[in-house]
Amino acid sequence: MITREQQIAEIMNPVDTQIMSIQDNNEMLMLACGMLQRVEEIFEHQLGKPGAKVMFENVLTKYNVEKLH
Repeated sequence: MITREQQIAEIMNPVDTQIMSIQDNNEMLMLACGMLQRVEEIFEHQLGKPGAKVMFENVLTKYNVEKLH
């Protein structure tokens, strides 16, 4: 049986391939910004705005970032 980590790794293969093909720092930052936008859209669509807020707050907490408000 496939584990969740294996599923995630498989799903992420195209993203990882794209990341490895980028040679320019600006392109890497553009990709990161685009991915962050898509993450926000996915969270909001799947979890609603309150759920998306919780997900992003959890990320901030994980990296010890103080809330902006």
